[in-house]
Amino acid sequence: MADILMSLFLGLAFLVMPLGAESLPGVRDLRVTDASGQVTVKTAENPKQAAVVDEETPLAEEDLLVTGPKSGAEITMDGESVFKLQPGSSLRIKSLSRQNTLFEMTQGTMLAKVKPATGPDQGLYIKMPTAVVAIRGTEFAVESGVGISQVGVFDEGHVAVGGLWGHAALKLSPHQETKVTRSNVPEPPHELTYFRPLKTQMPRLRNRAVFWRAHWRPISNAGKQGLRRRLADPHRSKSPGFYRLPAAHRPIRRTLQRHHSHAKSSTSRRSRLKRHKPVNQNQNN
Repeated sequence: MADILMSLFLGLAFLVMPLGAESLPGVRDLRVTDASGQVTVKTAENPKQAAVVDEETPLAEEDLLVTGPKSGAEITMDGESVFKLQPGSSLRIKSLSRQNTLFEMTQGTMLAKVKPATGPDQGLYIKMPTAVVAIRGTEFAVESGVGISQVGVFDEGHVAVGGLWGHAALKLSPHQETKVTRSNVPEPPHELTYFRPLKTQMPRLRNRAVFWRAHWRPISNAGKQGLRRRLADPHRSKSPGFYRLPAAHRPIRRTLQRHHSHAKSSTSRRSRLKRHKPVNQNQNN
């Protein structure tokens, strides 16, 4: 199985690999950066304990992230790429190697805004029940169901999709999608229809990617270990929550302009009231 996946990875990577790029070694920095509703993680250290995720949480290999009904989770990678898990989804982190980052989407739906790779060794792959997807930088969606995998590209980028057991891969361009059933043979690319309703979520995902590029801060290994230990502590103190600013939803400049405009109008109003304040006759007598 491992040999089949590796040969498929190499074939998929060839379809979407840019020319003239340089390699960049290292390990990905992957964190849960926002969550709503019931979101839990089973860590590699405590695979039987489902810990509630209610603050920025570093993820490690073999972690399993699960979203409940009417819930969602945002995952940010290296402060540059943002993934959004939809309700009822399960995502396992298989590898955080920069050369071969591998997520396993066992159930549910995920949207993503991924920064284009800058080196031939920067591979990002998503394993699904019947397919494997190779990403080099794009806006896409994937969905895992019982015996079926759906993959689509939104407004930019390309992905390569292959059957899980090594069947021939195909390339999806913007506004295209495909599905792979138990036959493990991807359908020919066709117009984006299945994932079209999810396009409304992409503007916010793009804003979040811009937001994290501006506000991403490194966390030391000791700091990451401390945050992960908190997950297993039943008596942990109240969570500080997630790092949210107005810039996550709208440009900061516009927010500041509104604030200053409101402050200026309030000051002018107080000045007018002061100038026209009635004179207290008792003070003149």
